[in-house]
Amino acid sequence: MENVLKVLVVEDVATDAELIERELKKAGFKPVACIVETREAYVHAIEEFGPDIIFSDYNLPSFNGMQALLIRQEKLPNIPFILVTGANNEEIAVDCMRAGADDYILKENLTRLGQACKAAINKKAIVRANLEAMEKLSVLSRAVEQNPALIMITSLNGEIEYVNPKFCEVTGYSLEEVTGKNPRFLKSGNQSDEFYSNMWQIIMSGKEWSGEMLNKKKSGDLYWVKANISPLLNLQGQITHLVGISEDITEKRKMIVDLIQAKEKAESGDKLKSAFINNISHEVRTPLSTIEGFVEMLISPDTSEENKAVYSQIIRKSSSRLVNTIANYVDISLIASGNIEVHNSSFALNPLLEDVKSQFANECAEKNVQLSIRKPEEIDDLQLNSDPDLLRKIWIHLVGNAVKFTSAGNITFGYRQSEGNMVFFVSDTGIGIESDKIKLIFDHFMQADVSQTRLYEGSGLGLSIARELVLKLGGQISVESTENKGTTFTFTLSGSSRKLGAEKPESIHKQVDKDANPLILVAEDDDFNFKYLDIILKRNGYQVQRAENGLQAVNYCREHTDDVGLILMDMKMPVMGGLDATRQIRKFLSDLPIIALTAYVSVADENAAYDAGCDEFMSKPVNKEKLLALMQQILSA
Repeated sequence: MENVLKVLVVEDVATDAELIERELKKAGFKPVACIVETREAYVHAIEEFGPDIIFSDYNLPSFNGMQALLIRQEKLPNIPFILVTGANNEEIAVDCMRAGADDYILKENLTRLGQACKAAINKKAIVRANLEAMEKLSVLSRAVEQNPALIMITSLNGEIEYVNPKFCEVTGYSLEEVTGKNPRFLKSGNQSDEFYSNMWQIIMSGKEWSGEMLNKKKSGDLYWVKANISPLLNLQGQITHLVGISEDITEKRKMIVDLIQAKEKAESGDKLKSAFINNISHEVRTPLSTIEGFVEMLISPDTSEENKAVYSQIIRKSSSRLVNTIANYVDISLIASGNIEVHNSSFALNPLLEDVKSQFANECAEKNVQLSIRKPEEIDDLQLNSDPDLLRKIWIHLVGNAVKFTSAGNITFGYRQSEGNMVFFVSDTGIGIESDKIKLIFDHFMQADVSQTRLYEGSGLGLSIARELVLKLGGQISVESTENKGTTFTFTLSGSSRKLGAEKPESIHKQVDKDANPLILVAEDDDFNFKYLDIILKRNGYQVQRAENGLQAVNYCREHTDDVGLILMDMKMPVMGGLDATRQIRKFLSDLPIIALTAYVSVADENAAYDAGCDEFMSKPVNKEKLLALMQQILSA
């Protein structure tokens, strides 16, 4: 293959240009020449012709060889440039060589031109190769320096020779601090010696090792890396260095852990949902079936009066169980949704404890279980600053749990002093809890006996509700239990307390003559609920007037200002609700007693009723004895 050479000749004498071409041919080249003699033509040829080599005379009509050389330096610095001149001037030759000329040939000695051409081309090829190599090294260097991975290069015996900036950024060590050291300072203690021994064995066998490890930063913080460590081999196949490339996967591992936890939480939520559906199905259907069955027997003409009394008692107990179950579901839903609100106030504890005791007195008497309140002898009463409604719920769930699981012995609840603080407790002599199940009893739908054949009814929500309410009040709850001997629950509250007698606020209600058969305005839109209230009120000597919505109640009070002794106000009614009706009535009858009756049982609903102007709050279904006692208390005040 012929050696084609694109030659740019800067020469104003044609015969000299021909001599240059001839010498190139003698040297084995096939020159393709472009001959120019002016500066403009020279610049144009450099840009358009693209020469492989330039031969230039020194003395030219419009410019000289030094200027041509400088233009080459600017335009094509890697193209060989040989000065060919008839002037034997050593000073010019030296200046041109210093300026970047590859050779200086006198025209009278052109036989050297072919050899000079080859030497210049080879020289530039070497320069270009070196430049390319340097550029590649620069790219590789930048790739290492700017790499997002942690890169470490060590000697064969493990001494660090280089780490990249990312390594320094993640670990907190500088290059100067780690150079010459063994990487063992990164060990966190998470990996065993066997782990590192196996890693070293793989690397020294000439193979690449990959794996994850937990390392320690200069600050002491831990971080996870996914590492690849490879041996570097020389031309003889000998290992000279080790290169470690690591990726910081701390956040990635955390994300995976979070995803696993989210998955487990979702699965747990599905299980909880299934448990909820199964539980509510059982705990609602069971008392409903009982009520439905015994109501049919109760109205049967063949049922004796003695059996009617028994059936009525069964219906009452089943109804109470159903109401408590629904109340528990409402409470746990409010807790789960974060809608439980705390409304602190100062109140005496003794009346609250007596009320809790009265709620379970009959059931304990039937089981021959002694129920008692215990408190320090030196304290007449305890004034608390907390939420009395939430605290009452806590006592109800804890005492109710004790009553359920105690068939003999006694149940004691109250408070005691411990290291200057008040500790509240409920203690029983019931069945106790197995040690491996104690940690489960505060979970939703859990009892100590979770089998299909368990002996005790209930939703399994009571203790979880109690725990959540204690936490809501800023306290802690714990349990100690011995199987077949009994259980004690203790809890604390964050509110302040002081020892003093209970103080009852003076009533501001208007005086009502007890013997005058007071008129009770019942604001109730449901016919059956009104009928029930109408019967029990008239049986106890009250007059009854009905309002089917809040607007009727307001209008009746406005027209009969002095006749109404007390209002039983349903909260949810058409046209105008009970809250709005209460607010309207309070504008012209500020001291008329109003008792809120509602199927809503949350603390927020209760507080909304008080804020609207109601004096008392009772949830549906209405307990007849409690309602009559409350009305008597208000009307007699």
